[in-house]
Amino acid sequence: MTVDTIGSQSAYDYSLALSREWKIGKSGKGLLYLVAIKDRQWRIQVSEGLEKTLPDQVCAKLHEPSLKLLKEEKYGEAVETYVRAIYEELRKHK
Repeated sequence: MTVDTIGSQSAYDYSLALSREWKIGKSGKGLLYLVAIKDRQWRIQVSEGLEKTLPDQVCAKLHEPSLKLLKEEKYGEAVETYVRAIYEELRKHK
């Protein structure tokens, strides 16, 4: 999800509230990727069913190529790059 701003909330709190509201991971496996453009923040929330496959350190490493794109304001490319990296990581664990 991309938003202009998350206001005074942290990216963690905003994305966690959103993932709970949308019931991300209700089926056991799901995630939410948040990009707050004006705040220059991002966050990924991973459901319990994916935590072993996508722990925080793996998610951060997979996100590294997207950081440059976000700084260049290429938001669509950044999201696509990150989603593709997550997809490839999940395929390794089938």
